[in-house]
Order: sequence, then structure tokens, then C-alpha cells
Amino acid sequence: MGTYVNGFDEIDIFTIKNQNLMILFLGVIFIVGYLSAFFLRKNKDYKFGMKPSLMLKKVHYGALFFCGVAILLYNVFGLTFYGSWTTRIFIITAFFTSVFYNFVSAKVYANKIEKVYFVVLSFIPMGLFAFLLVPFLGLIVVVSLWAILFCPGEKVYEDDKLIIKEDSKGVLSMAKLEVIERKGLFDNSEALAYAYTLADSATVHYDKNKANIFFYEKDIYDKMEVVDSLKVKLN
Repeated sequence: MGTYVNGFDEIDIFTIKNQNLMILFLGVIFIVGYLSAFFLRKNKDYKFGMKPSLMLKKVHYGALFFCGVAILLYNVFGLTFYGSWTTRIFIITAFFTSVFYNFVSAKVYANKIEKVYFVVLSFIPMGLFAFLLVPFLGLIVVVSLWAILFCPGEKVYEDDKLIIKEDSKGVLSMAKLEVIERKGLFDNSEALAYAYTLADSATVHYDKNKANIFFYEKDIYDKMEVVDSLKVKLN
């Protein structure tokens, strides 16, 4: 138990040694980062002025707005923004600007509700580090969140109708490829089908509203051979 395949070589992440090293590594980052942040917070010479503070706040709220749009698209229409990174960029931007704003922007440019809001968000990383100390479960949850947010599945095929990529739902999920249908500027949030195999590439042959998919992998002679096939019906 303990290999995670998500566009990487297989990595054993569940040994006690690796868990302790990850906790130590993240601990050093958090401690140094937060000490630096508190230093900046206490020293007014390093605070942003009015224009940078307001600009940072606008960037945060703008990214937060698109995160809300992404949630609406997902829950109501079953769609996501085009591509693997679009929604992730909005989430990452909203989160890190909130943390950054709390430590480097002058609080005079935020009302009382905003002050509480930014303070709470800025302590989420510390909360995640604390949760990481929970044996096994903490590591699973934190690494899964990291993988989902920063490690989208590697693509093996893409065109204007379909995208086939490695599934990146979590570290304990079975390694598989997901076939996702595209809708113009959006992608379907639910996969049309899954292929429980790994492949280096794929080809797709369309027949009206059906797609015949062939998955290829290099053999020991570096020749591509078919390792699996799949037939899906397009919506």
C-alpha cells in the first residue's frame, strides 16, 4: 500500500520515514514563512500603501468571483472551465492573495468584516500543517488536496471534442484515465468513461456521435502497442 501515480513515477508516500520528512519539510516552510509574515505585519515600513493594498484586494475578490462561477457551473450545469488549470488558477490566486493581504497590507484599507475574513483565511495553511500531524489520515488528506490543486492529471490525448488525462482525485484512488467531453469554452465535470490503465498516448476515431479510443504504450523495443480500447457515446 502506498504508491501514487499521477503523472509521476511511482512514489511511496506512506512510509513513516517519508511522512516524518514531509512533516519536517512543511514545518520548516510554515515556521519560516509565518515568522517572516509576522515580521512584515509588525513593521509598518514594509506595509503596502493604499493603491497596492486596494489592488491586491480587487485581485482577490475577482478570483473569488470566478471561483463562485466555477462552483455554479459545476453544481448547476455539470461543467468546468476549459482546461485543467483555469479553475485551479482562480482558487490558488484567491487563497494566496488573502494570506498575502493579511500580512502586508495596511488594515486601514479594510473594514471590520474584511479584517476578520482575511485573518481567518491566512491561518488555513497553519491549520493544514497541524492536521498533517494526525497519523496517516492527516498525510492522506493534505497530500490529496495538494495533488488535486497542483498536480492535474497528465494528458495523453486532446482535441476540440475530447480530452483524455490521468485521474487526479486523490492518492488512494486507482490509477486510471478519464475521458472528458468538451463543450466549447467548457469541459464536462463528469467523465464519459474511465479506462483502468495507464498509457503513453491515445488515438480517437469518430463515427457520428460515437468515439472509438485506442490506448498505446511503448514496449521494451520502444514501439507503440495497443494496451486497451474503449468506445464512448458523445452527448
